Amino acid sequence: MYEEAPAALPQTQPHTSQPPAGTEPTERVSRAWTARFSLVWLGFWAAQFVPIQLTLPDELERMDPTHKIRDFGVITGAAALISLLTLPLCGALCDRTRSRWGRRRVWMAAGAAVTAVGLVLAGLQTTPIGLCLAWLWGTVGLGAATAGLTATVADQVPERQRGMISGAMYAPQAVGIVAGIAAVGAFGLNTAETYRMLAAACPKPDPARRTRAS
Repeated sequence: MYEEAPAALPQTQPHTSQPPAGTEPTERVSRAWTARFSLVWLGFWAAQFVPIQLTLPDELERMDPTHKIRDFGVITGAAALISLLTLPLCGALCDRTRSRWGRRRVWMAAGAAVTAVGLVLAGLQTTPIGLCLAWLWGTVGLGAATAGLTATVADQVPERQRGMISGAMYAPQAVGIVAGIAAVGAFGLNTAETYRMLAAACPKPDPARRTRAS
């Protein structure tokens, strides 16, 4: 006489804070999630544009006043080329990343760390070549972090909220520039101190953590 085999227990999937890859998100993101996401972008916009507006020209004026315009054009042109290469490359690699922390957070955190190192190094340079290399290093980090941050929108934000979240990404751009330059003037920061402040504005972001929409 044969015993009836016990029914197989249903397999459960581990709980995650975001829908599986390839699944369209349906749950609304909360105001708290949106605020964190916007603050992360505020830091990255400041880290990217305050040097272009303020510290890079000041450093080149001190290093090589005769060729400062040429040097600035070379540095920003090289950075644009690096961005053109790193953004699609980092985006493709981000899609293929598998880790216990998810696909996006690894790239956001690593990109923030690389950017911070590049900013600190930029404040220590004494030649235009050294400044260019440090800024290009930071540009690679910005590309990696941007790839993870922008992909988070498609992963976690439902279609009906994406316009609002896009505004939360780009509205802090002008605020980051103005706030960064205002902080430099208010605290009387020198170039190296300004770069360290901007490096501190590049947190290890975790916008993948979600809370229930209110």
